[in-house]
Amino acid sequence: MSIQRELTPCRYLSVDEFIEKNRRDGRPLVGRTATYEALRRGDLLHVRLGRKILIPEDAFDRMLAARPDPIPAATGDAAA
Repeated sequence: MSIQRELTPCRYLSVDEFIEKNRRDGRPLVGRTATYEALRRGDLLHVRLGRKILIPEDAFDRMLAARPDPIPAATGDAAA
């Protein structure tokens, strides 16, 4: 059984590019470990080409839209 999906043209990013793109106020919204955990869980849409992982540019927005609980906005204050 094969699953067919309609492919839409989009730009794909490496994990490092994905983390760099999703920054707010100079700080990443999601770190490297959290990104790999989301990939492992299947929460983050991606394509594997050999060992290379490519993530659609809009995958972060899709992942946030699919979350049942909203992520609170970062205040920029570190907990002391």
